[in-house]
Amino acid sequence: MKTNAAHAFQQITAKQVMVVCFVLLMCILIYHRIQPRPGYELLVTAHATGWGYTILQQGKPLIDQPVVPGSSGSAGFQTEIQAQRVGQYVIQKLTTQPGLPTLTPDELLKLGIPTQ
Repeated sequence: MKTNAAHAFQQITAKQVMVVCFVLLMCILIYHRIQPRPGYELLVTAHATGWGYTILQQGKPLIDQPVVPGSSGSAGFQTEIQAQRVGQYVIQKLTTQPGLPTLTPDELLKLGIPTQ
């Protein structure tokens, strides 16, 4: 003799299972869509004139810096490490100070970036 629970379990059809799976998938997709993204992300990029960086805010470009800040001309950073170091410093300034950051020649020197 079958119990009510066993009888109810037998009543589940493939269509019902697919509907439940679809609803679960939609819930997962919605959850990932509304999850807050990290504040800032640094992308270091190679250019014809050297290295640069782009800072993304919530996945969208906020700062694109293909050249050394404050330098005359269009030369990028000499190395990938320099671009990364300055980009990380700019992100630090973005998170601790209001508005878009500026870099002084002294700050660049402290970061190991030669200024002209």
